[in-house]
Amino acid sequence: MPAQHFNALPASRPTTKRVEESFAVSAAAPFPLRVLKEAAASQTAYAKVDEGYLKQSTEKNDAAALFAGTCAVGCLVDLSTLSASTSNLGDSRCVVGMFEGEELKCHALSEDHAATDQMEAARVRADHPGDEEVLIDRYDDDDWRVKGICAFTRSIGDCQMKDKAAASLYNSYSASLKVTPRPGIKPDAETDDAARTKPYIVNDPEFRSLDGLADGFAIIACE
Repeated sequence: MPAQHFNALPASRPTTKRVEESFAVSAAAPFPLRVLKEAAASQTAYAKVDEGYLKQSTEKNDAAALFAGTCAVGCLVDLSTLSASTSNLGDSRCVVGMFEGEELKCHALSEDHAATDQMEAARVRADHPGDEEVLIDRYDDDDWRVKGICAFTRSIGDCQMKDKAAASLYNSYSASLKVTPRPGIKPDAETDDAARTKPYIVNDPEFRSLDGLADGFAIIACE
Protein backbone atom coordinates (compact mmCIF):
# COMPACT_ATOMS: atom_id res chain seq x y z
CA MET A 1 0.00 0.00 0.00
CA PRO A 2 1.40 3.45 -0.89
CA ALA A 3 2.42 5.65 2.01
CA GLN A 4 0.02 8.42 2.95
CA HIS A 5 1.71 11.71 3.64
CA PHE A 6 1.05 15.33 4.48
CA ASN A 7 2.86 18.34 5.87
CA ALA A 8 2.25 19.33 9.44
CA LEU A 9 0.37 22.48 10.34
CA PRO A 10 2.41 25.70 10.29
CA ALA A 11 1.99 26.21 14.03
CA SER A 12 4.25 25.67 17.02
CA ARG A 13 1.69 24.03 19.31
CA PRO A 14 -0.82 21.99 17.30
CA THR A 15 -3.75 20.03 18.66
CA THR A 16 -5.25 16.79 17.40
CA LYS A 17 -8.50 18.62 16.65
CA ARG A 18 -6.76 21.15 14.43
CA VAL A 19 -4.84 18.43 12.62
CA GLU A 20 -8.11 16.56 12.02
CA GLU A 21 -9.76 19.68 10.66
CA SER A 22 -6.89 20.27 8.25
CA PHE A 23 -6.22 16.76 6.99
CA ALA A 24 -9.35 14.65 7.50
CA VAL A 25 -10.95 16.30 4.48
CA SER A 26 -9.15 14.05 2.01
CA ALA A 27 -11.64 13.33 -0.77
CA ALA A 28 -10.25 9.88 -1.44
CA ALA A 29 -9.95 8.54 2.11
CA PRO A 30 -9.82 10.49 5.39
CA PHE A 31 -6.78 9.75 7.48
CA PRO A 32 -7.50 7.40 10.41
CA LEU A 33 -7.66 9.10 13.80
CA ARG A 34 -4.62 7.09 14.89
CA VAL A 35 -2.57 8.62 12.09
CA LEU A 36 -3.78 12.12 12.87
CA LYS A 37 -2.87 11.74 16.53
CA GLU A 38 0.60 10.48 15.63
CA ALA A 39 1.08 13.44 13.29
CA ALA A 40 0.00 15.94 15.96
CA ALA A 41 2.28 14.31 18.54
CA SER A 42 5.29 14.38 16.22
CA GLN A 43 4.76 18.03 15.35
CA THR A 44 4.44 18.99 19.00
CA ALA A 45 7.60 17.04 19.84
CA TYR A 46 9.71 18.75 17.17
CA ALA A 47 8.39 22.19 18.13
CA LYS A 48 9.14 21.68 21.84
CA VAL A 49 12.66 20.39 21.15
CA ASP A 50 13.31 23.39 18.89
CA GLU A 51 11.96 25.83 21.47
CA GLY A 52 14.05 24.19 24.18
CA TYR A 53 17.16 24.39 22.02
CA LEU A 54 16.70 28.12 21.48
CA LYS A 55 16.00 28.72 25.17
CA GLN A 56 19.04 26.80 26.39
CA SER A 57 21.41 28.30 23.81
CA THR A 58 20.17 31.80 24.63
CA GLU A 59 20.48 31.32 28.39
CA LYS A 60 24.06 30.09 27.95
CA ASN A 61 24.80 32.95 25.55
CA ASP A 62 26.36 30.33 23.29
CA ALA A 63 26.72 31.78 19.79
CA ALA A 64 28.11 28.54 18.33
CA ALA A 65 25.06 26.64 19.57
CA LEU A 66 22.64 29.31 18.35
CA PHE A 67 24.04 29.10 14.83
CA ALA A 68 24.23 25.28 14.80
CA GLY A 69 21.35 22.91 14.15
CA THR A 70 20.30 19.49 12.99
CA CYS A 71 17.89 17.79 10.68
CA ALA A 72 15.82 15.02 12.25
CA VAL A 73 13.77 11.92 11.54
CA GLY A 74 11.72 9.59 13.71
CA CYS A 75 9.89 6.36 12.89
CA LEU A 76 7.15 4.69 14.93
CA VAL A 77 6.54 1.01 14.16
CA ASP A 78 3.23 -0.26 15.55
CA LEU A 79 3.09 -4.04 15.42
CA SER A 80 -0.49 -4.08 16.69
CA THR A 81 -1.69 -2.30 13.55
CA LEU A 82 1.16 -3.42 11.27
CA SER A 83 1.91 0.20 10.42
CA ALA A 84 4.88 2.53 10.37
CA SER A 85 4.79 6.31 10.56
CA THR A 86 7.61 8.74 9.99
CA SER A 87 8.11 12.45 10.54
CA ASN A 88 11.17 14.32 9.35
CA LEU A 89 12.88 17.67 9.01
CA GLY A 90 15.53 18.43 6.41
CA ASP A 91 17.53 15.69 4.71
CA SER A 92 17.38 12.90 7.29
CA ARG A 93 15.74 9.86 5.72
CA CYS A 94 13.72 6.73 6.47
CA VAL A 95 13.24 3.77 4.14
CA VAL A 96 11.20 0.65 4.90
CA GLY A 97 12.06 -2.61 3.14
CA MET A 98 9.59 -5.50 3.07
CA PHE A 99 9.90 -8.98 1.62
CA GLU A 100 7.10 -10.16 -0.65
CA GLY A 101 8.01 -13.78 -1.21
CA GLU A 102 11.64 -13.63 -2.28
CA GLU A 103 11.33 -10.11 -3.63
CA LEU A 104 12.42 -7.08 -1.59
CA LYS A 105 10.37 -3.93 -2.06
CA CYS A 106 11.38 -0.59 -0.59
CA HIS A 107 9.15 2.30 0.47
CA ALA A 108 10.50 5.81 1.02
CA LEU A 109 8.94 7.22 4.18
CA SER A 110 10.57 10.63 3.93
CA GLU A 111 11.36 13.35 1.42
CA ASP A 112 14.30 15.71 1.73
CA HIS A 113 13.48 19.33 2.57
CA ALA A 114 16.00 21.31 0.56
CA ALA A 115 16.12 24.67 -1.15
CA THR A 116 16.67 22.87 -4.46
CA ASP A 117 13.30 21.13 -4.15
CA GLN A 118 10.64 22.97 -6.18
CA MET A 119 7.84 22.49 -3.65
CA GLU A 120 10.00 23.58 -0.72
CA ALA A 121 11.32 26.55 -2.67
CA ALA A 122 7.75 27.58 -3.50
CA ARG A 123 6.74 27.30 0.17
CA VAL A 124 9.67 29.44 1.32
CA ARG A 125 8.98 32.09 -1.32
CA ALA A 126 5.26 32.13 -0.44
CA ASP A 127 6.18 32.78 3.21
CA HIS A 128 8.40 35.71 2.17
CA PRO A 129 6.70 37.49 -0.73
CA GLY A 130 8.73 40.25 -2.27
CA ASP A 131 12.03 39.02 -0.80
CA GLU A 132 14.13 38.39 -3.89
CA GLU A 133 17.04 37.13 -1.79
CA VAL A 134 15.16 34.60 0.34
CA LEU A 135 16.68 31.90 -1.91
CA ILE A 136 20.10 32.45 -3.44
CA ASP A 137 21.96 30.27 -5.96
CA ARG A 138 25.41 30.88 -4.50
CA TYR A 139 27.58 29.59 -7.32
CA ASP A 140 25.14 29.56 -10.25
CA ASP A 141 25.24 25.75 -10.32
CA ASP A 142 21.91 24.91 -8.68
CA ASP A 143 23.38 25.39 -5.19
CA TRP A 144 20.27 27.08 -3.81
CA ARG A 145 20.32 28.16 -0.17
CA VAL A 146 17.93 29.96 2.13
CA LYS A 147 19.35 33.48 2.50
CA GLY A 148 22.47 32.07 0.86
CA ILE A 149 23.21 30.17 4.09
CA CYS A 150 21.19 26.95 4.56
CA ALA A 151 20.79 24.26 1.91
CA PHE A 152 17.96 22.69 3.96
CA THR A 153 14.61 24.33 4.65
CA ARG A 154 13.50 22.64 7.90
CA SER A 155 15.50 21.88 11.03
CA ILE A 156 15.94 22.02 14.79
CA GLY A 157 18.22 24.85 15.85
CA ASP A 158 19.73 27.27 13.27
CA CYS A 159 18.22 29.95 15.49
CA GLN A 160 19.47 32.88 13.41
CA MET A 161 16.98 31.80 10.74
CA LYS A 162 14.06 31.77 13.18
CA ASP A 163 14.66 34.31 15.97
CA LYS A 164 15.28 38.04 15.64
CA ALA A 165 17.78 38.27 18.53
CA ALA A 166 19.80 35.34 17.22
CA ALA A 167 19.69 36.88 13.75
CA SER A 168 21.09 40.16 15.11
CA LEU A 169 23.96 38.29 16.75
CA TYR A 170 24.64 36.31 13.57
CA ASN A 171 24.65 39.47 11.45
CA SER A 172 27.21 41.03 13.79
CA TYR A 173 29.56 38.10 13.12
CA SER A 174 28.96 37.66 9.39
CA ALA A 175 30.83 40.00 7.07
CA SER A 176 28.90 39.02 3.95
CA LEU A 177 25.73 36.94 4.21
CA LYS A 178 23.11 38.53 6.44
CA VAL A 179 19.74 37.35 7.72
CA THR A 180 17.60 40.35 6.75
CA PRO A 181 14.90 41.26 7.33
CA ARG A 182 15.24 39.51 10.66
CA PRO A 183 12.56 36.93 11.51
CA GLY A 184 9.91 38.32 13.82
CA ILE A 185 10.37 41.92 12.70
CA LYS A 186 7.40 44.02 11.59
CA PRO A 187 7.85 46.22 8.49
CA ASP A 188 6.72 49.26 10.49
CA ALA A 189 5.08 50.18 13.79
CA GLU A 190 1.65 50.51 12.18
CA THR A 191 1.61 46.96 10.80
CA ASP A 192 -0.17 44.24 12.76
CA ASP A 193 1.61 41.18 14.15
CA ALA A 194 0.49 38.98 11.26
CA ALA A 195 2.90 40.88 9.00
CA ARG A 196 5.99 39.98 11.03
CA THR A 197 8.72 38.32 8.98
CA LYS A 198 8.24 34.58 9.22
CA PRO A 199 11.05 32.16 10.11
CA TYR A 200 13.20 31.29 7.11
CA ILE A 201 13.78 27.73 8.38
CA VAL A 202 10.83 25.98 10.03
CA ASN A 203 10.38 23.12 12.50
CA ASP A 204 7.16 21.77 10.93
CA PRO A 205 7.75 18.10 10.00
CA GLU A 206 6.37 16.19 7.06
CA PHE A 207 4.51 13.06 8.15
CA ARG A 208 4.09 9.76 6.31
CA SER A 209 2.25 6.59 7.27
CA LEU A 210 2.52 3.11 5.76
CA ASP A 211 0.09 0.27 6.49
CA GLY A 212 0.37 -3.45 5.75
CA LEU A 213 3.80 -4.11 7.22
CA ALA A 214 5.33 -7.52 6.53
CA ASP A 215 8.70 -9.12 7.28
CA GLY A 216 11.37 -6.56 6.63
CA PHE A 217 13.33 -3.70 8.13
CA ALA A 218 13.56 0.07 8.47
CA ILE A 219 16.63 2.20 7.78
CA ILE A 220 16.84 5.56 9.54
CA ALA A 221 19.83 7.66 8.53
CA CYS A 222 21.40 11.07 8.21
CA GLU A 223 24.68 12.43 6.91
